[in-house]
Amino acid sequence: MLYAAFVFWFVVAIFAARAVYGLLQRVVPAKVLNYALLPGTLVAQIGHHVALLITGGTISQSRLANESTGEPELQTDAKPRIPVLGPALVAVVPIFLCGLALVFAADWLRAGSMIREVRKVLPQSLPRDLPGLWDRMRLVVDSLDDAAAMWSNANWDLWVPWLLAYLTICLTVRMSPLSEDLRPAMLGVAMFGVLAWLIGMFTPQLERNLLAFWPHFSFLIANLLLVLLLALAVSAGVSLFNLVKGPGGAGAPAGKPAGRAAKAA
Repeated sequence: MLYAAFVFWFVVAIFAARAVYGLLQRVVPAKVLNYALLPGTLVAQIGHHVALLITGGTISQSRLANESTGEPELQTDAKPRIPVLGPALVAVVPIFLCGLALVFAADWLRAGSMIREVRKVLPQSLPRDLPGLWDRMRLVVDSLDDAAAMWSNANWDLWVPWLLAYLTICLTVRMSPLSEDLRPAMLGVAMFGVLAWLIGMFTPQLERNLLAFWPHFSFLIANLLLVLLLALAVSAGVSLFNLVKGPGGAGAPAGKPAGRAAKAA
């Protein structure tokens, strides 16, 4: 069940990161967003190119942002030569690399004490009934509460929390697959879970390593979900401001709908 839980939470992370990226694109131009998330964009691009080379693909050009779309530029003709497995690896390696980069960055910044403040780890098994589902949802809410408390209690007079917060946003948001098609990433995560389960049948060391990594994994997912909530709040605030502002730049008079105010003008 541990491997199934890992696959489930990683799928949640992929969809959450894609949702955050989509919400931020509504308020920030794509090119500006990619440069603002520069550490995550670089790590994701490096992971994409490494996986592409490993699977027999070629790279002739690379850009952090396309001139027209502002998105990271991916070669349409750079196809891995290994069928099925190749596209899955190319899609999933950047995601894993962004997650590992955040863990290594936290260790490098000696922020282990901050990570340990997220005491409520994610459920390590999937629910089998409705009460179990609610219990696991409460654990997720508790982990979000711990993550928020961690940042609230951080010493912002130092530079370490600022850098860790920036890297956390950049690397978690960039866990969104570079390709619009999510199927290769889903296949890659599922293949990883099956492979880990098969290896775990022969050696318990892999499960012990995953259990030791679980607090870091919980820190990653909890902060990604926290960023998702913040992105929803920012997007809703901007949408509400644009609604009140109206198409003409001024809000409608009190008691009149925006449409009638525009006609009266």
